[in-house]
Amino acid sequence: MEAYLAGYIGGASGVFLTHPLDTIKTNMQTSGRSIVHSARAIFARNGLSSFYAGVVPPVFFRGFAFAMNAFAYKKLKNHGLPPVAAGFIAGALMTPFETPVMLVKTRAQVVKDKGKETIPFYIKVMWNVMKKEGLSGLLSGCSIRMALNSISFGVFYLFYDPLQKKYGSFYAGALAIIPSWSAVYPLEVAQSIKMSVLKKTRWSKKFYTNKWALQWATRYTVWGLWRGYSICIIRAVPRYSATLWISDEMSKHLRAFRED
Repeated sequence: MEAYLAGYIGGASGVFLTHPLDTIKTNMQTSGRSIVHSARAIFARNGLSSFYAGVVPPVFFRGFAFAMNAFAYKKLKNHGLPPVAAGFIAGALMTPFETPVMLVKTRAQVVKDKGKETIPFYIKVMWNVMKKEGLSGLLSGCSIRMALNSISFGVFYLFYDPLQKKYGSFYAGALAIIPSWSAVYPLEVAQSIKMSVLKKTRWSKKFYTNKWALQWATRYTVWGLWRGYSICIIRAVPRYSATLWISDEMSKHLRAFRED
């Protein structure tokens, strides 16, 4: 329970602190613009508040996904699995819950209309997606997300565990996330492209496949799969250092509170 609660608080905090950078990254991935042009386009919509469009789903709901990941990883490690295997499985387990959250977050970041940043609003958005696009629409990009989460968390914990023992959770999180994201970043681009497209007809559901997303991302050059990589790393380093440090500190305090 300590690992779950600490993981939730750490994950939600890290996501909230770096969400504006995530909005720029998503815009770059789906539009092909540069960092500067993406930031200007986002600001032109509704001012500074546009950078926090879609912040509620990852902060509130994805906090549960991070908690699930931390809890599963700890349990799997306790059963003798090596960091890579435990991280791979923990990443896979969080994916079905996380995919709808990433879907509504991505769409909120790329549309011009300003939505309400409330939990009821995004629950209603998920329900509307389910009604109009079906379960396959709500889980659009799930297979890509499954590969992304499994590989990235396997790589992440491979580096994080030894670094954490030597440097502590803050620096370990910052260092381990670089090879973790680098290993899967093209999948993140394909995921953002696929999730941003509405699938309301039988034709659109059949056409907008994973293969189409990869082809769209590389329509000019294969480097399109690395669009937004720099801002992703700039975002990921403080996000994961904060997430792991806050989670670690919360776990210590909760453990001390229980023992008292």
